[in-house]
Amino acid sequence: MNEVILPSERWLLETIPQTLMNILDIGCGAGRISNFLAKAGHIVTGIDVSKQLINIARRFAANLSLDVNYHVVDNDLTNIHANLKFDYILAFKVYCYLPAEGRARFLQKVWDLLSLGELAFNSKIVPEEYIHEAKDEYYDKEANKYSFLKEGDTFPLGKGYVHWFTAEQLERELINSAFIIISNEDDSKFHGNGLYKLFHLKKLEK
Repeated sequence: MNEVILPSERWLLETIPQTLMNILDIGCGAGRISNFLAKAGHIVTGIDVSKQLINIARRFAANLSLDVNYHVVDNDLTNIHANLKFDYILAFKVYCYLPAEGRARFLQKVWDLLSLGELAFNSKIVPEEYIHEAKDEYYDKEANKYSFLKEGDTFPLGKGYVHWFTAEQLERELINSAFIIISNEDDSKFHGNGLYKLFHLKKLEK
């Protein structure tokens, strides 16, 4: 299993204290980052909507003799018990797969699951001059499945849903959430192509 952590991901993970932390990895996929954090000694829960990927993650963890709690969830995380609390939450490359109303519910659920700690977050962005290209030949075929669509909603190759954010739109949406943005970069600072925004968000007492 390839456990290479990208420089931009490492930057997002750097604020996790080295002391024992209870961490939730949302959209964990095959467990690359969850297993990395478990090796560092943290208590890790990895969740994903894909049962197939969760089964792969469990096999990798077992082969590495790691104790990671892997679970299949729905898009809105409604099947995670609200009484669970985590010191630190990761949401890497998952936010764009939720429509607007789902994103609001997602952020509220993450808020409920997080102790007074941080959310490390990244999402793909597109330059503003390309946002109109979201409406391609697949858009009209899939759009009637949704009751309300917004600029930037796309249906790549007619398979599934992805929302295209500009940097400004993504930042505005997060500013309007209950979280406080404590850092905001793009991945060009970390040898990327500048098409990912990286955030540390903090939960404070309301």
